[in-house]
Amino acid sequence: MTTRTGDKRLLGLCRFSVPLLLKPLFGGASVTHYRRHDPQASFQRPPVEDIDAKLKRIAGDRAATFGPERADRPAFLSPEEREAVIRGAANWLHLGQRVRIVDGPGPVDPSFGGYRFIGREGVVYRLCSPVFAERVYIFLDPVGAERAEKIAFVELRDVEPIAE
Repeated sequence: MTTRTGDKRLLGLCRFSVPLLLKPLFGGASVTHYRRHDPQASFQRPPVEDIDAKLKRIAGDRAATFGPERADRPAFLSPEEREAVIRGAANWLHLGQRVRIVDGPGPVDPSFGGYRFIGREGVVYRLCSPVFAERVYIFLDPVGAERAEKIAFVELRDVEPIAE
């Protein structure tokens, strides 16, 4: 062992000896630890709209990228409805609150967009600015073989608190 300035030691290891220390690690057999998460909760998904019906529905509509309208859920809230949703969530909404996504906008295709998160649980990750006060970021629990984090931007009317 030398004491030159170029051979600085970090936790007793010389920078030139690192490959010698790691060599036994790469000679052994690889082991992959794989732990599957619980599966996603099932729910009744709407049927996918066929192309002919969609073309007939969106003729001359500039907001046609959104899914079919639903009678039970307007696509856009009026200012009064928006305030009512925000006031209704004021009692339970806080960072770290466990929530479940129970609804979503009408999907063009249910396997894409926010509709695929229905039934998922998570934690309120971040509240939005006053511009998007009726929305919230949710850090979703992993399901199945998911390894990457999922953060969903969801409307408050689509979320319900889970009793802790």
